[in-house]
Amino acid sequence: MTEERIELLNQIDFQWTICASLKWSCKNANNDPDDANLPDILDRISSPENATQTQPHKRFVVRPTDQEKWDKQYMELVNYVKRFGHARVPWKCSQNPTLSYWVGRQRDKYKLYHDGKPSGMTENRIELLNKIGFEWDKNKSWEKSYEDLVRFVKENGHARV
Repeated sequence: MTEERIELLNQIDFQWTICASLKWSCKNANNDPDDANLPDILDRISSPENATQTQPHKRFVVRPTDQEKWDKQYMELVNYVKRFGHARVPWKCSQNPTLSYWVGRQRDKYKLYHDGKPSGMTENRIELLNKIGFEWDKNKSWEKSYEDLVRFVKENGHARV
């Protein structure tokens, strides 16, 4: 984080240590597909218990496809949006580092896709991410978060969020 951003946050008494107390897990989030008009892709996602199966009569392991892995992470992000109202998953202080990493990779893949390079990103994936308010530019994402925080401080008199 830049010194300028640190100073902006310090000016509104941002609480730097609160992050350590966050306890969030998608595992307990509600998977109701009707919530908040979020896309329903539950039918395409394999359940965690089916993700890896050993066939007793054959000596191989069935692993989830890339699409199944993407769908699983997407649902993790949908659950995050349902819980927190935005898709700005924290990078360093997340209780779900796999989701944090995945969100960053989606931004990287999006850039490659728009540069005409192989990426694994598709129009369908872009559309799904856009439907839940995914922010492709993390700098704009930070600025939006900061604006939200300033608004919160004005309304509540503190930056303990």
